[in-house]
Amino acid sequence: MITVNITSYVQFAPTINMKATCKMTLQCLQTYPLAEAIIVVNDENVVIGIISSKSFYLKLSSGYAIENLYNKPISQLMISPPLTVDVNISVTQLQEQNLLVKNSHYPLVVVQNNAPIGILSVENYHLLTVPPSDDYPLSTSIASTYTNQFSF
Repeated sequence: MITVNITSYVQFAPTINMKATCKMTLQCLQTYPLAEAIIVVNDENVVIGIISSKSFYLKLSSGYAIENLYNKPISQLMISPPLTVDVNISVTQLQEQNLLVKNSHYPLVVVQNNAPIGILSVENYHLLTVPPSDDYPLSTSIASTYTNQFSF
């Protein structure tokens, strides 16, 4: 039996401090245009929230005066608390907990020693259920470094 862990499916996600403004968050998303989400952390680098790039851009285009949103802290728009999983969780444990079905709109935040290392998207979760083969080898999309703090 092949044991598959989730690290091959973890996607890079930048982190931003909870005190950052929406303008700073927009700058972060412009720096990382392929990021599906931004992980929001406190001063101790502990995960306290998440905001998807899609929901952030929807808020920006929803008719609010953009100047008013620019100065709001991201903590007012984030989803808190996000669902988190340890990087060492097995696929079987993840499936048994059924976390992504309970949280189908937002990715899971993957942590190691309570520090964020990336996200597990709904799409990548579904890839975990497909056994590897020559036609569909395991993904290796994990970020090469766990240091992804976007600082201002």
